[in-house]
Amino acid sequence: MAVVTFDEKEVAGKIERLRGNAKWLYEHMGDLKKGYGDKFVAVDDERVISSDSDINNLVSMLKERYTAIDTFAIEFIPKEDIILVI
Repeated sequence: MAVVTFDEKEVAGKIERLRGNAKWLYEHMGDLKKGYGDKFVAVDDERVISSDSDINNLVSMLKERYTAIDTFAIEFIPKEDIILVI
């Protein structure tokens, strides 16, 4: 059995960075719809760093450019609001 260890401060920092990126993304959803409608976007440091209509292409592109993508907020941006009927 392998023992996994981690640095709590490092993990907490990554969680906080991811939280900040996700918060920024949702706060700017209206503006993002104008330029990135019907695409997946990746956000880091309060800015869109990449986008693609295919999530697999986006993740592959991010992995090629960056050493770690675990703090990026990645989300689909619909052109129009989605209405759910339950």
